Amino acid sequence: PIWLPDFQGFIIDRLDWSSKYDYGHDDGFCMIGDCPIENLAEPVAAAVQSVCRMAHAAQKRVFVNQFYRVEVLRDVDGYCHENDYVPAMAYVAPYRPVSAWEMRQNYQGDLLEFEIQMKRRLQFAVFPQMIAHEFPISQQKPNPRAADLLELYAPLFDTLTGKRQVLLAHCVAATGDNDVNLFLNGAGEYVLPLTSRSRHRSRGAEEREPVTVTVKTPDAGTFRSAEVRSADGPSYSAAVSSVKGQATIRIAKHGTASVVVLRKLA
Repeated sequence: PIWLPDFQGFIIDRLDWSSKYDYGHDDGFCMIGDCPIENLAEPVAAAVQSVCRMAHAAQKRVFVNQFYRVEVLRDVDGYCHENDYVPAMAYVAPYRPVSAWEMRQNYQGDLLEFEIQMKRRLQFAVFPQMIAHEFPISQQKPNPRAADLLELYAPLFDTLTGKRQVLLAHCVAATGDNDVNLFLNGAGEYVLPLTSRSRHRSRGAEEREPVTVTVKTPDAGTFRSAEVRSADGPSYSAAVSSVKGQATIRIAKHGTASVVVLRKLA
């Protein structure tokens, strides 16, 4: 932090090593056969905690890559991973930002599978890694069409900055063949990613449909306005009606992917 004052933070790489064993030390607990060993989770976690303490004192953030152990994740600010199994990434990061490489889903050629995964990333708030038009970035090959698709999704993901997932049972639902989720972002706004299971831009979809989304939270009665950001066109407003504990949002022209930002009465 002293040597790189303009950096906002950094990533600690290869924390999958914290799932390995040290045969030269004895932690007093672990053995393989009759050989005492040390599980590396605790010493690695102590090292990460020390780094986080120094970085946070300098107002820097610390992310970690290829995490497996909860001890290691205790003090960090966010996660990234070279595995893009999106639901698993989301389940360990309901309250912290998480990003994953595009490693398992091919984005060369047909973009359908890549777009489907992008929708799932939006649904679970797992941020994509950057794919550039003409040069590789962090193990990601360039691809102009994939980069164009990411640019369309960037304003949608932007609403999820500082997200915290709302962990209430049956707190959000949507009509039609759509997936929806519910988050609070860093600005204190409720954010609802809404994605179609049947319409895809990579197939040239131009259809729109009206969708009704229902939100059930203790403060739902205070919602008064909603902005819809769409991967298919300009942003627009949606009608909101609310009573104590429930709000109904009527989205007029949902296409392939939308994000609804709810705002309370000022």
